[in-house]
Amino acid sequence: MSNLMLINDKFVVSAPYDDKEFIKAIAGSSWSKSLKAWTFKPEYKTYKTIMQQVPNIVATDEVKQWVEKYLRACENMIRVKNLKDIKLPIELGEVLYPYQRVGANYMYKFKRIINADDMGLGKTLEAICAAEMTKQDSILIVCPNSLKFTWEEEIKKWTNTPVTVIHGSSKAKKQKIINSYNGGYLIINYESFKLFPVLWECYWDVAILDEAHNIKNRNAQHTKACKKIQSNWLWLLTGTPMENRPSELWSLLNILYPDSFGSFWRFVDQFCVVDEIEDGDRTIRIPGCASFPKELHELVSPIMIRREKNEVIKELPDKLYQTILVELDDADMKVYKSIVKEMMAVVNDEVIATPTIITQYTRLKQVCISRELLSTNRENVKSAKLTALSDIVTSAIEGHKVVVFTTQLEALKLAKDNLLRRHGITSLEISGRVTDQDRQQNIKLFTNDPKYNVMLITIQAGGTGLTLTAADICIFLDKHPNPMKNLQAEDRLYRIGQKNNVNIYSIIAKGTIEEYIENMLRKKEQQFDHIIGGELTFLEKYYNTYMDRWH
Repeated sequence: MSNLMLINDKFVVSAPYDDKEFIKAIAGSSWSKSLKAWTFKPEYKTYKTIMQQVPNIVATDEVKQWVEKYLRACENMIRVKNLKDIKLPIELGEVLYPYQRVGANYMYKFKRIINADDMGLGKTLEAICAAEMTKQDSILIVCPNSLKFTWEEEIKKWTNTPVTVIHGSSKAKKQKIINSYNGGYLIINYESFKLFPVLWECYWDVAILDEAHNIKNRNAQHTKACKKIQSNWLWLLTGTPMENRPSELWSLLNILYPDSFGSFWRFVDQFCVVDEIEDGDRTIRIPGCASFPKELHELVSPIMIRREKNEVIKELPDKLYQTILVELDDADMKVYKSIVKEMMAVVNDEVIATPTIITQYTRLKQVCISRELLSTNRENVKSAKLTALSDIVTSAIEGHKVVVFTTQLEALKLAKDNLLRRHGITSLEISGRVTDQDRQQNIKLFTNDPKYNVMLITIQAGGTGLTLTAADICIFLDKHPNPMKNLQAEDRLYRIGQKNNVNIYSIIAKGTIEEYIENMLRKKEQQFDHIIGGELTFLEKYYNTYMDRWH
């Protein structure tokens, strides 16, 4: 018979020699010479796996008590986040929606969590309220550069707590601002944060990482800097905690609970399908889709709060989706097919350079918009996509404001010129070539000035951090291959303050790579829903089962 024990804060498995292969196959196993047994970190997932895979194993009372304590803690966290409303001890709580009060209370009470509320539900205000509830002196906010001053405005609007924003074109100027910091909120963007070790090495009362999916790349320097943050409260805010694959969750979980999520590859082996690619003498392992989405959901759910708009804002209007299929003309299709031919020739070579594939992929997308994008000499040719865009905009311009998204900066310029030259429609722009000051000015003009009814935005520059509820029509000239990027973009319109149904148009070139991308996006969205969406069921199933058995 095999025994599962709890010794020195480790699970210890004492088993017959014949069972060693069952035990070695469990992720995280380690042989202890002193104990002459297998040891594991004490985790609920490991406990379940051991009990399921090792024959005739019996758990000691200490293990059962550990599991019971864990399940009761999970039950409490889930109970708190599922409250309908709660009274908060500060005045700011009175201006929040009931679900926001619940979120702020959950963040305050459990200290190290992910707030994954749907985009546009007011995570920023929830975090500010929770931070004010702590009554602490040092509050660090790390966010994308475009959101620094949004945070500043919100903090000044709702609190009297001092705010310091790290900005400037030189490191010396930023250092001078850091040196002048004397408590309250300190706001800095991710790229600057990695340059100042003094900010990682000091101890913060509260630390907030906004748009926390920015730390999904575990090898990025700003991610490594964020992992060094020391704080009592640590909150990760992101409406898209998993953008492409479940392995991205590891960085978020590792920064919150490094002791429980210390090994990336152990996490991958437990929860992801791993593809192996031979590259000469070495094998490259690539984490893929979830192997156990339900169990990953069970693991993450107690430390993550997520509410969707249709659950908590009943008065919010609908999203209405429509796909506009266009056909490339003969000249466009000829160029498209020639690029496909070049691409296949590259793929068939023994050595494939990733940048080459990306370049060809980008060219295919450009042809789908307009073959003008491939030429330095603008030919002023007719484009099926730009024609469709003009048709939607011109028919909606009276009484509506329109936001157009694209991944291609030059496509944005083409669309802008096309609308002005052919239809006399002046549009505003948000892209990487627009300064922060002009960006804010363009948002104000679009929101308040009836002369400006069209905003053109690159998804990379304007997919987050904007409120564009003045518009109720969203058009994708092309889409990002990451479905969460597209969702973030459309939710610039679909958020608190939107009074109208939001019509979302996707202009797709028929018979091209864009149709493949649409199918791929739908599959990725389904995976996200399986892991992040929904609510826990495991407490009822396992908690009741084990409690009945033990008592």
